[in-house]
Amino acid sequence: MSDNLVDALSSLYIGENLKTLRTERNLSTTDVAKIIDKSRQGYVNYENGSREISIKDLVTLSKFYNLSIDEIVRNPYNLTSKNILSYRAYEYDDENNLVGAPFIRIDNANADIIAVRLSETEIKFFWRTQVLNEGKEMLFTYKDMPFISKVYKERDGSLLFFLRDNPFRVPPKLKGEVVFIGVHFANLEKDYKVKGFF
Repeated sequence: MSDNLVDALSSLYIGENLKTLRTERNLSTTDVAKIIDKSRQGYVNYENGSREISIKDLVTLSKFYNLSIDEIVRNPYNLTSKNILSYRAYEYDDENNLVGAPFIRIDNANADIIAVRLSETEIKFFWRTQVLNEGKEMLFTYKDMPFISKVYKERDGSLLFFLRDNPFRVPPKLKGEVVFIGVHFANLEKDYKVKGFF
């Protein structure tokens, strides 16, 4: 690939990423132009790829969006770039006032998170591990069947878990049939359906 083509693609990638970041946050081109102290048209030139963005403006926007510069300049059509979610955020200050906060960022770049859909309105998240976290809710298989339950190790070496609130013991000679997949660490629950949000 020629250097000119690489430069052109880089400008288009950056422009596409800038547009996505702006529109995901319901910002106008004028809003973002003010952040980098440019005219609206100056900023639009970055988005449409007709002008190369300066390092200074990249740094300013990366801080504003709470992202690395790499995340702004990379290929937006590469599926691995879709592992980061950012949400406008609020938090309570020391005086218990609700104030604007930095964007909340959810990063699954290492793909170590497993989601289990419980219903149309609830998802449980498990951090991938093959180690028993005793007393914690685990995602595991027993005889190739998946289960979610707290798991306890008994004195005799057997494992205890629960099926629909009924205890189930796995004898020591069969505990090799239990394969731990992940430990529960978070829930995501919504009150009603919103199109495009799980």
